[in-house]
Amino acid sequence: MQPTFEIRGLTLAEHRANVESLPVMDATCTTKELALTHAITARTTIFATLRDLNVRVPGVISGALEDHDGLHADLDKIFAITPGASLESDLKRAKEVHSLWTAYNAQLAALTPPKPALTLRQGTADVTAAQFDQMWLDTVAAVGAERQAAKDWNEAGLALRTMDRKVDRDNKRWYASWTKAYPVGTPEGDVARSTVPTETGTPEPTALPIYSATPQAGRVVAIVYANEGGAHATTLELLCQLPGEPDFGHSTPVQLGGQLVGPFPPNTLVGLRTRVSNSHAGFVLGDIVQVLIPA
Repeated sequence: MQPTFEIRGLTLAEHRANVESLPVMDATCTTKELALTHAITARTTIFATLRDLNVRVPGVISGALEDHDGLHADLDKIFAITPGASLESDLKRAKEVHSLWTAYNAQLAALTPPKPALTLRQGTADVTAAQFDQMWLDTVAAVGAERQAAKDWNEAGLALRTMDRKVDRDNKRWYASWTKAYPVGTPEGDVARSTVPTETGTPEPTALPIYSATPQAGRVVAIVYANEGGAHATTLELLCQLPGEPDFGHSTPVQLGGQLVGPFPPNTLVGLRTRVSNSHAGFVLGDIVQVLIPA
């Protein structure tokens, strides 16, 4: 009715563009989430094979060595790294396994007569030391791709939430300014009051789920939050609970784009959950996620 009406810092054209950007940004979030799902599947698939060989190869070589063989020192280094404790420890163990495998193959080649290099059947194919090393490289690349996909999804979700809140604030600012400029009894004021839906109060916040919590080097944990959580919350906290503690007594502000928390003591099972609130009484808690911190 009044296309030239403006509130400070916002024109009708700008507000319309912001509103129209929301479904586009939502579609981008969906695309980024799908890419993250594919990246997780790819990393999980190759990492499962690496982890399996990480255990089998040292076991085979250990059983084949004489008691006095110097490669037992290399085996001791490998066995000191607990398999499955964390992604980083498994990758470290795999490098040691490849070094051992290569040295063992050199021993086999030096025998008279020489023996063929060690291979292990994985599925329907035999795996060589070189192929195992390539698996390590592929796993590192897959981990990097997964982390980049998680970062992209986080950034897209943060952009969507930011724009959604801006549009919501601007809707309310416009309505308040418009109804002051056009009081009851004016055509502009009456049509706004009769057609624009308004809130009767701030809705209760929704829980903020933790999408993933992954141990990192330095005994810290990388947190990624779900994009759809924490609506209407004005206070968002990440809570931590250490073994032996009766409650989640450690709190840090949530960074919706993702964050690192810690460091934590080694070999501990850490509990994580979110707590959000607004003007309503009480809090809304997210589900508990537990993370094993490696040595």
